[in-house]
Amino acid sequence: MRIHFDRVPAAFVRLRGRNGCVREYQALVSPATEYCIVPKVDAYRLGYPEAARGDPITQPVNLFRGVTFDGFWEGSLISMKEVAIGSVSTPNVDFIAYDIPQISGFDVILGKSFLAPSRLVIDYDVKAVRIGHEGGTK
Repeated sequence: MRIHFDRVPAAFVRLRGRNGCVREYQALVSPATEYCIVPKVDAYRLGYPEAARGDPITQPVNLFRGVTFDGFWEGSLISMKEVAIGSVSTPNVDFIAYDIPQISGFDVILGKSFLAPSRLVIDYDVKAVRIGHEGGTK
């Protein structure tokens, strides 16, 4: 499957959550990012209420901590029931529920947890991403 982009590799992605809800998002395709990332409110809507909790006293079992150039952050590790781009879909993809800055212009980030089993090629000369999964549906 080939996806054309303007400035950075991006695609529309469909996420199916634990509650069966399906939502479509604008995603940044980032092979340098370890996990896929979804905002906490969207994780909640997709059936992951534990991702939206912010209890400072008790820490959830699925708490995930990370560090970036901006400092430290925390998010919940969840397993999205299905992730699809066009006809390419993959079940049980790990996501971190973390609020992405709105200024980025993207709803979610597709990282290695989705892209690792794929044959991903980003061609900046023609501004296109080619993706196909070995383990998922074609």
